[in-house]
Amino acid sequence: MKISVVSNFKKALLGMLLCITAVLVLGKTNASAASAPKCVSKQTIYYEANPDDLADISPISSYVYIKNLSSSAKIKNIKISNSAFTATKVTGLNAIAISLNEDSMGSMISELPTKAKLTFTVKQNGKSYSLSCALTFKKNPTVVKKITLGSKNYTSALKSHWFIYANKPSGSTAKLSVTMASGYTLKSIDVTYTTGKSITVKNGAKISLKNLSNITLLYKVKTKPTYYKSPTSSYITYNLPSPLYDYIWINF
Repeated sequence: MKISVVSNFKKALLGMLLCITAVLVLGKTNASAASAPKCVSKQTIYYEANPDDLADISPISSYVYIKNLSSSAKIKNIKISNSAFTATKVTGLNAIAISLNEDSMGSMISELPTKAKLTFTVKQNGKSYSLSCALTFKKNPTVVKKITLGSKNYTSALKSHWFIYANKPSGSTAKLSVTMASGYTLKSIDVTYTTGKSITVKNGAKISLKNLSNITLLYKVKTKPTYYKSPTSSYITYNLPSPLYDYIWINF
C-alpha cells in the first residue's frame, strides 16, 4: 500500500515537472518570437516649407522607429526607392531617418514625389530580419491654430511652414497670443532683438516691438510615434530636447 502511494506521488510529481518544463519552453519560444524587430508597414512623412515653398522634411515625422531593436543590433542594406530621399540610421535612437538628399533640398514641394519604399536589414541575436515600410509624403499639418501679435494675425502664413517673414504691428508694444492646433503643446516662446538680446516670455505677454528680430516657438507633439523610444545620450539633439520637439520661427 505504501509502495502504491509513493509510486503515484512520483508519477504526479513527474507530470507536474513535465508541465512546468513545457510552459517554460513555450514561454521562451514566445518571448523569442516577440523580440523580433519590426517597424510599421506604412508611414506618412511630412514636408515643411520655407517662405519660397521649398521643401524640408519635418524632423518629428522623419523617423521610422524599430521595435525590439537590441543595443548590439546592426542595421544594414538601408535603401529607399526614390533618389530624392536619403535614409540613414540615427545614432542613439531606435530609428532610421528620412531626409531630402542634397540635390533635392532646393526643390519645390510640388516637384517632389509623394511615395517611396524603405527597406533595410536588422541583424541581432544571430538572426537576420528584412524589414520594409511604405512611405507617403504630404505637406505638414497645421501646427499653430492661431497666432497674433497685436493687430497682426500670422495664422494663415504659417500653414505648412516652419518659418515666415512678417511685418510688425504698429506701436511700441503688442500682446503675443498663441493657440496650438490639436495634438501639439507649446513649450516655450523666445523673443530676439537686433541688439542681440533674447528673452523667454509667457503666452499672452506684451512684448516690445522696438528692434524686434524674431519670435521662436518651441512645441512638442502629444502622441508619440509608433515604437518610439527615448533617445540615449549619444543622440545628437540639434538643440531639441528629443525628436518629439520642433521649432517655428517668425522673422521681422
